[in-house]
Amino acid sequence: MSNYLLVISSQEAAVATRSWLSRYSSDLDAELMQFEVNEDRWVTYVSRNPVRECRMHDGVIFKGYAIDYARESMALGAEGFAQYLAIHRLGRRSGESIEGCYFSARWTGAQAEIRSDLFAQCPVLYFADSAVAAVSDSMYILANLRRALGLRCSLHERSVIGRSWGNAMAGQMLGEDTLVEEIKFAPVGTSLVVSFSPEIRLAVKRRSVLETFAPESDNYTETVRLSAQRIASSIQTFSGLSGDVARLAVSGGMDSRVCLAAALLSEAGRGQAAFNCMNTSSSHAKDYQVVSSLSGKFGFPLGLRTPPASVPRPGRRVPELGLWFLANAGLYDFMYVMPAINTGEGAVSIGGHGAELHKGNYGWRTIRTIANAIPDRLVSDAFLSQCESGIAAMGVRPDDAFGSEWHYLGFRNAIHSGRFVTGTMAGFRPLMTRSLVALSRSSLNEWIAPKKGGQSLISDLLICLSPALASEPFDDEKKNLAASVVAERSSYLGGGLMPDEIVEYRVFGSLAGIVSGCPDVFAALVAERHGANDLDRPVLLRLVQENYGRLSGRVREVYGPTLAEATTKLAADKLSVSQMRASIGKLLSFELVD
Repeated sequence: MSNYLLVISSQEAAVATRSWLSRYSSDLDAELMQFEVNEDRWVTYVSRNPVRECRMHDGVIFKGYAIDYARESMALGAEGFAQYLAIHRLGRRSGESIEGCYFSARWTGAQAEIRSDLFAQCPVLYFADSAVAAVSDSMYILANLRRALGLRCSLHERSVIGRSWGNAMAGQMLGEDTLVEEIKFAPVGTSLVVSFSPEIRLAVKRRSVLETFAPESDNYTETVRLSAQRIASSIQTFSGLSGDVARLAVSGGMDSRVCLAAALLSEAGRGQAAFNCMNTSSSHAKDYQVVSSLSGKFGFPLGLRTPPASVPRPGRRVPELGLWFLANAGLYDFMYVMPAINTGEGAVSIGGHGAELHKGNYGWRTIRTIANAIPDRLVSDAFLSQCESGIAAMGVRPDDAFGSEWHYLGFRNAIHSGRFVTGTMAGFRPLMTRSLVALSRSSLNEWIAPKKGGQSLISDLLICLSPALASEPFDDEKKNLAASVVAERSSYLGGGLMPDEIVEYRVFGSLAGIVSGCPDVFAALVAERHGANDLDRPVLLRLVQENYGRLSGRVREVYGPTLAEATTKLAADKLSVSQMRASIGKLLSFELVD
């Protein structure tokens, strides 16, 4: 989502890459590093601050942060990650992905291994040709790099037909294929290995999610308590770095209340975390009412602890349309952008996203059951083929009874829950842990395929963290837990977690090492095509009509309803563009293909 570009290539391709980017920057060396790693094998790395993220002598590029719950450690930035590897004697091989939000590349003399965090919140898109292998979190950048190198961007017909369905499930990749035939997406469980000789070759390594998310224990209550302890420990550690570093988004729902309960368990959380409720509009009045009540009863302040006048607000604004293309085109069809990019240091955004991994998002069904509900048989067949190949790449049988939820883990959750990376790499989703995902899909789970609004693994987690907070009303009375239920489950789970059960993790590096935001050269590149436009309706209408006009055959046929919806939505003045469904973004993305 517009944060980085990594190219491993021959010297000739490295020179061509630099020449291409230099057209858009008068100070390219501030955002680009190039060096030779093997005979005629060059690394080109582009980011907002590559010097801070690339440690050539360690053979490491690292963007973001990582949490190793088993080793009770956090690595912040490249320096912290290198220290973490050295202290725990993990060497240069990447091993397994762990929690956090990061992109990493580690190399020896013969090859490089590339991966993202455990839940793929920092996307990895890639292509390989005879003399080049390229990786980025931006489809737009990869497509334009291919054109600069004289390579095609062909339409992947089956992928785009499958994604023509208007459901949110088709609002991002359905499988490893993207709308550009030559560019692929790496779902959860995937890493890339680029061999340097005798020629550049990219191999895809896949680890089954059934293995990655195997239960750590054969005891339900033990796993719930371990997960609660890890969530509370991680929030305590972030909170303890400094005042207002840990910034929790709190609503009237249950998911964010788990994070709130975890924060209030520690002295650092109670005394230094910032708690915010952004839902202050009239349509979310209940949210704010609930949070205000909790603030009074449990004694936590709302807002930053430091007076706003003395808090710097670093950041820069990128025009919305250009940023949408850089961050979302071909990757995430919804008209979501974060134009205020945080380029400063010192804040970790914490939220309850990811709870659907455990509660379910698609109804705990087979992929085929969902595909059968699509009336257009051409779209249904393409959707089914793409989705089943997607979960097969994750090591899941196409007919798995919970195949839809595994698909959610590998694709929609990765992109939707990780969309914050456009604005900051320091987003933390405490509910997204290996142990909770493993338990939710295990026969040990006492709430398998829970009903919406009913008891679940998440309600048990909240009760374990704070029976008192679990007993308070939510924004929807259907979510409320009876006092007798809280008492019974609390007793069963071993009582509320105590402060002395929380651990302060060892922190390697500092928040200053986490680099966020798209490079200026990326912004300049997209501005050549889209100027300083925001998400203006006349501009969007012109672009969707132009792109639809480029389609032909079966693709044009299935995207007819998409065009009709997009033009209708753009004419509806009562809707903001960000509230519109994915039809506009689907059509905008066709700009990426030849």
